[in-house]
Parts: sequence; C-alpha cells; structure tokens
Amino acid sequence: GSGFFISRQGHIVTNYHVVEETSALFTKLNINGQIEKLPLRIVSKDKLNDLVILKVDKAGFDLGKDIPYGFEYNTLDVGEEVFTLGYPMVDVMGEELKFTDGKISAKSGIDGDITTYQITTPIQSGNSGGPLFKEESGNIVGIVNATLNRKEFNGENVNYAIKSNLLKTLIESLSEPIKVNTVNAVKEMKLSDRIILYREFMP
Repeated sequence: GSGFFISRQGHIVTNYHVVEETSALFTKLNINGQIEKLPLRIVSKDKLNDLVILKVDKAGFDLGKDIPYGFEYNTLDVGEEVFTLGYPMVDVMGEELKFTDGKISAKSGIDGDITTYQITTPIQSGNSGGPLFKEESGNIVGIVNATLNRKEFNGENVNYAIKSNLLKTLIESLSEPIKVNTVNAVKEMKLSDRIILYREFMP
C-alpha cells in the first residue's frame, strides 16, 4: 500500500483495506540519507469509507519539516487534472515512488456513490492509500482506493478515489486533534519540482 503524511508528528493516511489483515505495521522512511523501518500504530479507522489514520510508533518522532501540501474539500469538476504518487507492484516495478496523472471522469463512483470520484489516473495494486492531488494547486483532493476489475467488467482504466471531505470528518473525530494544512505551502512550482518535494512525505 501507499500513504501520505498529514502531520510532522508522524500521522499517515492510507486505506483501511491496506492494513485490515495485518498483525504488525511498519513503514520505510528515508531519514538523513538512511532508510529506516519504523513501527506504526492505528490511531483511527473508518472501515465503511476505507480510510485509516496511522502514526509512527516512536517516542518523540518528528519529521523535522512541515507538510508542504494542503487539502481541498470542495468537489472537483469533471475534466479537472489530477495526479497521484505511490508504490504500485513494488515486487515487479521496484520501490521508487511512481507518478501517474489523469482527469476527473465523474463526480461519483460505482453505482453513483457520491463519496468517490472516478478518475483516469492509472493505478495498480499497491497504489491503494496514495494521495490524489489537484494538479493546478498541488493540494490533496482524494485518496486512491480502487480500480474496476478489468476481467470481470471488461473495463479499461476505470479507477476510483475517496473524496477528501471524508478524511476531514475522520480527522475531526479524533480525541487528539491534528492540525492539517488547508493552504499549499508552495503555491508556484512546476510539477517535476513539486514531485521531488512531495516524495519525502510519501511513506
């Protein structure tokens, strides 16, 4: 699975189905040029909407820098450009962070589900839990979570992302508040530079 930091203190968002059947949770982080494997614990979960908030389970953990992206909660229009960052099929494709982009195909998902977007952004197994960014602003607008079964439905590049307002609700339900950015810290930046900046926050 993929994921993304939402706080300096080590809170990470991913899909519930990524962690559902695990007995121990870890993430790999590049800390001062060294890859470290750090334990995680579940802070809050929303099985219905396939979301979970994790936290690095290490006393005093701090990323050492602020989260550079913000969050947008308004529904995007069909045709708006989006992209995702994640770790699809690492056993085949390797552990380097992968970028794919596309557009909002529909404001609703399977059976008209208004909690999700349909997107043309290509995703594979392992992209689950990755952030969906609005290309214009560089802010997070969704969480990638599913692709239509190609064999069963004979579909091609039909993918889905959970809308960010559901994550907002989950964050606001926490007993210990997390303050997340609503404004992008780096508004004007070309896409390739933005990806370089963001990849440190994609565990």
